[in-house]
Amino acid sequence: MSSLKSPAELAETEAKPLALRWIASAVAALDRGDPRRERGPEPDLLLAALHTNFAWARVPAGERLSRARQIEATFAMIEEMLRLSAHRFRDASEAEARAFFPAPTPLPPSFTRFGRFILFTPTFRALAAPEPRALGPRCRAAIVLHEAVHLFDEQSSLPAVHVSEWDEPRFSAQRPEEAIHNPSAYASFAAQVHHERIEWPVEARFGLGRAEE
Repeated sequence: MSSLKSPAELAETEAKPLALRWIASAVAALDRGDPRRERGPEPDLLLAALHTNFAWARVPAGERLSRARQIEATFAMIEEMLRLSAHRFRDASEAEARAFFPAPTPLPPSFTRFGRFILFTPTFRALAAPEPRALGPRCRAAIVLHEAVHLFDEQSSLPAVHVSEWDEPRFSAQRPEEAIHNPSAYASFAAQVHHERIEWPVEARFGLGRAEE
């Protein structure tokens, strides 16, 4: 039963495999599609996801191909971090996590020590507030993918960059140079592409905005 697994075991056995499937879909879309084109009347999943998550309308046309390759390279690094999860995933008790998030700050489901570990707290299984609720597999996958970016991208924790995908209108207002480092942009983009959603409003996105999913 998943309820008997530790938070890090849940991340390893349930969230990581789904996150890797999302990444594979994202990379395949980037490989197949042409990110340089403008959006036309015909639905285009790649362009829709780039516009939703990476401020594509504000990326100059001449920079779009190199920007897309940078996104793809970041996904490759995320995948590498997850492949090394035996060395990267750790459990953190509430007492250990409180050293970084003293009360009354809500205990996060996970947090990352740059270049070292992703630590999973008891709330990776279930949130206690505002009402008790278990986290769903897609929520956990989004969290794991998000946290992997923090392992290697020092800019990913900057306040202007670290904006959640369910925090609108701030998420959509990011500049391209901020979005390219935002862990939430990668989690949201990968999920949107994997689930083949041209429209990706905030209420459709995974993570703590839809904790039970």
